[in-house]
Amino acid sequence: LGMCAVEQNLYDELTAEENLLFFGRLRLHGDCAGRAADLLKRADLFQHRRKPAKSLSSGMRQKLKLLAGVIHGPDFLLLDEPGSNLDGRGMEFLSGLIEEQKDRGPVLLATNDPREFGYATREFALAL
Repeated sequence: LGMCAVEQNLYDELTAEENLLFFGRLRLHGDCAGRAADLLKRADLFQHRRKPAKSLSSGMRQKLKLLAGVIHGPDFLLLDEPGSNLDGRGMEFLSGLIEEQKDRGPVLLATNDPREFGYATREFALAL
């Protein structure tokens, strides 16, 4: 199971790379440095990998949270407002990430952002 949520926290004192390695090791119980480097490159974060998470822009932090949710190659992915704070390039990255995940297993997406509606194969509306 992988997850990325709006209120999900990163460790501000750790670098982008250290955050990703922490979440990867937590879920993989092994060395995930190669996968972390590949994901950071795909997200255009590799050049920022040694910066503390607290110094990253909100869009970069969102991409890092997404990477933390998929570092271990989950069979099921939960996403809550995954496009929050993402610009056009960030949304392209998100689209690719979701399409890749769909090949692995289901993606449950909770959103009210029209930019994200196209990712769905089925829609459910909840009235509260």
